[in-house]
Amino acid sequence: MNNPEFYIGYQPKAPAGLSKRIFVTVGLVAALCVCVGLLTATSQQPFDKGTFEFGVVKKFEGVLLGSPLPHIQLTQSNGTYQEGSTLLLVDQGKHGFPNYAIDGFYREVSVSGSLIYKDKTVMLELAGEETFQIVEETIDLQADLSAMGTVTLKGELVDTKCYLGVMRPGTGKVHRACAVNCLLGGVPPGILVRLNEEMDTVVLLTGPDENVPDIDPQWAGRMIEVKGELSQLGAVPVLAIERIALAEY
Repeated sequence: MNNPEFYIGYQPKAPAGLSKRIFVTVGLVAALCVCVGLLTATSQQPFDKGTFEFGVVKKFEGVLLGSPLPHIQLTQSNGTYQEGSTLLLVDQGKHGFPNYAIDGFYREVSVSGSLIYKDKTVMLELAGEETFQIVEETIDLQADLSAMGTVTLKGELVDTKCYLGVMRPGTGKVHRACAVNCLLGGVPPGILVRLNEEMDTVVLLTGPDENVPDIDPQWAGRMIEVKGELSQLGAVPVLAIERIALAEY
């Protein structure tokens, strides 16, 4: 048999023509894999920005207020957060405002916890009951709340704790199971309104007469439409729900 390209596996070296074809084929496949990887990476939406200072515990003093959502209004400046700043409060894990802090409403308190923030919305994950202390008795102070009128918004239902920075991503179908559990645990819900591909804002949702609105947690990660009274709690937008429904696509 006189075929210079015939090759048997146990031979020490493949024919030149066959070696060249294999080299070119492997190179093309490798280049194709790189291109597909780059195309896939560039086509993905970037994770939402946000920060969770995990493991960093800071101390704050302020007046604990319960309306429209549990928050502390600082009476002392602390780093970048000046007197009068608003910090929303949640417990550790998939839990909202803890029962052990209820007695602190409308009193000056000292709290410690880890900050969670995105843009101007700031949340504090409390470090535990042992770090919560009532400093002064009843204080006559109202929430820094500014009415902005009735609006109708359409966007994704999110749990604000994860969205602000605890999880990446904190939105969409991939995060839905976590968001459902967070909402069941009392984490404040929010509606994520995407203004364009690079701009979005989350508006916290409350009931008209209660802090935690009656929203089906199973709607997490889905598009909803809400109508209600929009207010500004310090720098945080808050909507008191009058009507809510799953949005039609």
